[in-house]
Amino acid sequence: MGVAQLMAILPLIQAKGCAFTELSPGQILHGFASGYDPAHQPYLNTLTAAQAWCCDRGPAICGGITHQAGLFDARQGRDPASCSVGCSNVTSWVVQVTPPPELSLPVWPIPRSVAFAQPAHSDSLSVSRSFVVQIPSNSPSALASAAARYQGFIRDGVFSSGDASTGVTQLDGVTVIIKSNSDNLTLETDYSYVLALPLSVDGPSNNATLTAPTQYGAMYGLETLTQIVRNGSVPAKALGVVVSDRPQYRWRGLMIDTGRRFVPKSDVLNALTAMSYAKMSVLHLHLSDDQRCAVESKKYPDLTANLTGEMGGFYTQDDVTEIVAFAKERGVLVVPEVDLPGHANGLLPLKHYGGRFCAPSQMYADQGGGTVRVLTGLVEEYAALFGSQIFHLGCDETTVIEPLCTLNATKSVEVSVSTAVHGIRNAGAPMWPMGWEEFHWRTNASDAVGPGVTGAIIEAWSKYRAADVVKLGYRAVEAYGSKFYLNHLHPVDSQWVDIGEGIEEDEEMQLMLGGEIAMWTPQYKPGGPGGIYYGPSTDATFSKSFGGLVWPRAAVGAGAFWNFNNSWSFSDVEQRYDEFAALLAGRGLFTCPASCACNYTTACGKPYSASNP
Repeated sequence: MGVAQLMAILPLIQAKGCAFTELSPGQILHGFASGYDPAHQPYLNTLTAAQAWCCDRGPAICGGITHQAGLFDARQGRDPASCSVGCSNVTSWVVQVTPPPELSLPVWPIPRSVAFAQPAHSDSLSVSRSFVVQIPSNSPSALASAAARYQGFIRDGVFSSGDASTGVTQLDGVTVIIKSNSDNLTLETDYSYVLALPLSVDGPSNNATLTAPTQYGAMYGLETLTQIVRNGSVPAKALGVVVSDRPQYRWRGLMIDTGRRFVPKSDVLNALTAMSYAKMSVLHLHLSDDQRCAVESKKYPDLTANLTGEMGGFYTQDDVTEIVAFAKERGVLVVPEVDLPGHANGLLPLKHYGGRFCAPSQMYADQGGGTVRVLTGLVEEYAALFGSQIFHLGCDETTVIEPLCTLNATKSVEVSVSTAVHGIRNAGAPMWPMGWEEFHWRTNASDAVGPGVTGAIIEAWSKYRAADVVKLGYRAVEAYGSKFYLNHLHPVDSQWVDIGEGIEEDEEMQLMLGGEIAMWTPQYKPGGPGGIYYGPSTDATFSKSFGGLVWPRAAVGAGAFWNFNNSWSFSDVEQRYDEFAALLAGRGLFTCPASCACNYTTACGKPYSASNP
């Protein structure tokens, strides 16, 4: 019986007069009563699947047998329910909750399958200070870089633990085997891996084995291994363990809004680093909005010409090349978004090239075709720069502004540009246009490209859920604002949800790509709660504020997208999340300190500054 199932019945027992103290999985849940009440018995009977004991404060008679004060192990030849039959002077009972094996390793996200050796060992295995990640000699460069990183992490863990052991009973290294040397990275990339730790503590050589179809799966396996041995040893229970792991969803995304408050390149790289540790696969960059279009354009240089002073901030094309390469080395796709035809203030300089606006925030399809021409040109330029198979066009929160921005004029822009995106070829394959839910439910422009596995992608965020999208035959990404918008400061456990809820047919589940956590930045605009950090002069403190709001909170959603189990509540997995939060901080990332509350201006109740996190 897991904690979630047990906690589901505790209110029933509490209603009968018992009080309970809830502890962590693997510890003990205590229930106390003033005496035995036969009315409790139906509820106590439901606990027989767990390890249960009668606990007496004095001599008692249970099932005709007299027991002294202490614990009576009900598993030894007696049904736990019998402890209460005819008992007198029974003042409490205890249930030992045994966590499922997937929750028993200090790993986040929770692995899909964990098989422990039987019987379990009682001794741990030290990790060698000369631990080696052994990869094939012809490995891709990204795997070589990852091997060096993780080898360093593991050795650092040995030295920081103070373990000076030099004996032969050590974990000497890990042998990595990959089935393909391809560095191709798409939504269909196989991130699975199998990690097997040695069983013996007394052999002359002990190596773990890591097998994966791709280098990206191998990277994830190295992350899992590093988390298991983070303290310089293999825990006794992990000896002989086999972890067989793969993601539940392909799209495990983080959206960063850099079209309002510019997010410096260093913060994007910080986020990508943390994403790789959390086994996330997609960075969605929201490039244009109220304040700017955040990427240099060679075709339309006026787009960024006036982004100076406190309005300063954009990525050069060289910056984008660096970000995309950095992401790929960590198994992360970068999906660009130019939000159109609404949220278009940052695109106002396109007026110089023929773009037409009915208001500063919205463009329309003029009869001369200027708007469609310049938007298509911009999207084509950025598509080649990012090299992604997906281009996000926004298409959200438009309004009817007569006489120019009619609903049909808005639809015309969305249809024309999304069709142009679908005609672009990257590596010989068509690009897929993507939009927020209004792309379909407001203008129905998505139908120009159509549904299916090669059609448009719809991101649900407000009135609709991913289940609604896939029922229409479209591929879906779930980004429900009340759960996954970090800037709204929702409780962290709000992200521990089943994003596939309501999807019942296998054909529909094939269209469910995954989920996305979003960090919008309007609160950093002047006058907002984080407005004191607007502009490049405050970048140093903004980085701490931004990092503290995104991490480790985004890791909860990442865990749900990797392996959500309906039988686990967030309290069941919270210990593993807390350990991961400490790991992020220990690796030097901008993150909210453990056991702290962070908001836009403070961490642990102290203002962000150069001298505090």
